Amino acid sequence: HREERARIRLDRCRANVALAPVFEREAVRLREILLAERGVSPLLNLGSSDARSREQTKPHIERELLAPLRAAGVEIVHADLRPGSGVDVAGDILDAEVRARLAACGFGCVLIANMLEHVRDPAAVASACEEIVGPSGLILASAPSSFPFHADPL
Repeated sequence: HREERARIRLDRCRANVALAPVFEREAVRLREILLAERGVSPLLNLGSSDARSREQTKPHIERELLAPLRAAGVEIVHADLRPGSGVDVAGDILDAEVRARLAACGFGCVLIANMLEHVRDPAAVASACEEIVGPSGLILASAPSSFPFHADPL
């Protein structure tokens, strides 16, 4: 089992290296879209992972997306299913209490970047995001075009 886990980690590492330019371009495009919009602050970064993941494992997220948004005055709240360093809100948005708490925050935008392929019911997550952001808010989502459901982390 130990050798199999090491092989899987190596395969994941190779996949992340090969896809890095694609994800970096995506982060730049998401930033461009968000900076062109008005009223996106505060922004809920849903499925954010922890700070280490955003800043070290996938530094393009911080460098190309989050830091420029903060520099432009966008307040960012990081939410993930699991608690961790740099996770402001931990919980499942399909839980009514979590959803109500988030809706009360008055988010102008919910950002869902490469998360929907990690959930069993993407339509339910989309509906929950609509409830959180309200009728005048923006939901900006990105997802692979042909990648089946897979548990987190990849």
